[in-house]
Amino acid sequence: MLGVKQEIERRRGEMNLMGRRLQIGMVLSLVIATCPAVAYSAEEDFRASEREVTLGRYIKSNGAKDFVALVAPTPRAANAAPVVGPVVIQELFYHPDDVNASEFVELRNITDQPVSLAGWYFDGIRFTFPENASIEPDGLVIVVPVTPDEFRLERGLPETVIVFGPYLGKLDNAGESFKLFRPGEPEEGGLVPAFLIDRVTYDDKDPWPIEADGQGASLQRIAPDAFGNDPQNWVASVGGTTPGDITAQVTQVLVGSSQWSPAFLAVLEARGLGEGGFSILTGPDQLTPLSQQFVDRITLLQGDSCDVLHNLSHEARPDVVYIDPMYPSSRKAALAKKEMRVCRRLVGDDDDATALL
Repeated sequence: MLGVKQEIERRRGEMNLMGRRLQIGMVLSLVIATCPAVAYSAEEDFRASEREVTLGRYIKSNGAKDFVALVAPTPRAANAAPVVGPVVIQELFYHPDDVNASEFVELRNITDQPVSLAGWYFDGIRFTFPENASIEPDGLVIVVPVTPDEFRLERGLPETVIVFGPYLGKLDNAGESFKLFRPGEPEEGGLVPAFLIDRVTYDDKDPWPIEADGQGASLQRIAPDAFGNDPQNWVASVGGTTPGDITAQVTQVLVGSSQWSPAFLAVLEARGLGEGGFSILTGPDQLTPLSQQFVDRITLLQGDSCDVLHNLSHEARPDVVYIDPMYPSSRKAALAKKEMRVCRRLVGDDDDATALL
């Protein structure tokens, strides 16, 4: 015998009385009881959402979960992908290595249409965009704790780089949940719902890049159109920060006529990556394709590398075995190139490298 009790408990959410904004939160509780007595309960906290938008659970790379807006409802099926955009948090410089350097937040429009930022605001710093604020297609804006002119002078940026500021408060050096909100249309009674557009719950510890914690680097988003609140979608900047510049990012890994193992394809798909010709895309105008003659010379062997090498015939044994250039891990040596660090975060650590050597 199975008894199920579902209840929606209304709880007072966070109220922001600046202007006429109100963030309304709710808690959805599910309680399952069986006979003999065994109980299971689950609870999800969520905020206001736009009409006709489904909310659902999303499991991140580190096993943590978020309850987020989904691109489509999927009753009796696996959840659809999370909604991403139209504007995302692209770069966070939360812990400057120089007391005279200014932290900053960079936003990116990932659509092909301009987006109005009028009334948009943050949770983590105190700043509301003015009525005339907007962001161009695939454009960037920077939000800083000093005046725009002071920041441009500090960084040597031209007037073409859009900078807003100053904001009040500061980004937490030890990590925090940083959020971007968009106000909706006023509801009955004059209440204005606040829709969560993007958030990053960053940390100064692994699996988040520790180089961004007071070592001169910023947090940079890898794939703008992939879910942002996941450490696997962030790397530390190389050679300093890049406000106002869309740096080359690995956004897609493609494989040619050869076949990857189904397990590895599943990993790529889970990370929002694709399959096709063998190449790595490092930006909209910076493709680095591998020619077909090299693709045809690649043979992919599925299996454990230690077992495969041990069982190869003498004639088939390779002249060179190439292992992760960041093995073994070292904090004293210089960092590997950014592309290799991104690739490692996508594929994971080589736990069997010692045995392979």
